[in-house]
Amino acid sequence: MNLLTLLVFTCISSISIANFSIINSFESTVEVIQNEKKITAIFDSYDGETYNFIGTDTYGEEFFFIAEKIDDHLLEKFDLKSDALQNTTFEIQYNEVPSGDTGNTIITITNLIKV
Repeated sequence: MNLLTLLVFTCISSISIANFSIINSFESTVEVIQNEKKITAIFDSYDGETYNFIGTDTYGEEFFFIAEKIDDHLLEKFDLKSDALQNTTFEIQYNEVPSGDTGNTIITITNLIKV
């Protein structure tokens, strides 16, 4: 294999890897957008790791909604790390993304609307 052939092969391989990464990233983004969900729940607390809400299902039963992440711009608007908004009702838009090897999902709040 001459130097020119090796150079062309290396360039094609690099382009293929870059395209795969871009496509894989795009598919992940599409998956997140498609998985966006919405609920209404009352803010209960932030325990240092998770944002905890209490909702009521269609049967009148309470359930806990726990989110691990929240978009930074929302924390600037709503101070969920303090107790100031405890017992406040929010419409919550969120998405769930598989966390990889554990099989669990990570819930990220993408929008909050005070109700």
